[in-house]
Amino acid sequence: MLRAVLEERGVSQRRAAALFGLSPAAVNLIVNKGQWPRKGAEAARRKVASALASLGVPPALAMAVVTATASAAAWSPMKKR
Repeated sequence: MLRAVLEERGVSQRRAAALFGLSPAAVNLIVNKGQWPRKGAEAARRKVASALASLGVPPALAMAVVTATASAAAWSPMKKR
C-alpha cells in the first residue's frame, strides 16, 4: 500500500527515505517486505505518516497506510533459511 501511494505521487524510495528521515535500506524493507526497523518502529511509523501528510496524503489515509504495512508484516510467513 505504501508503494502505491509513493508511486502515485512520483516519489522514489530514495526521496521517501530523505522525507521520512530513514535510511534507503529501511524504506526498501518497509515498502517491499513490510518490515519496520526493530528499534524505534513506532517513531518511524509516525515519521512516515507525517511525511505522507506533507505530500498531500490525507492524515487518515497516511495512518491507514502505516497500519496496513505494519499489519502485513505481522502476518507474513517467515522464510526458512
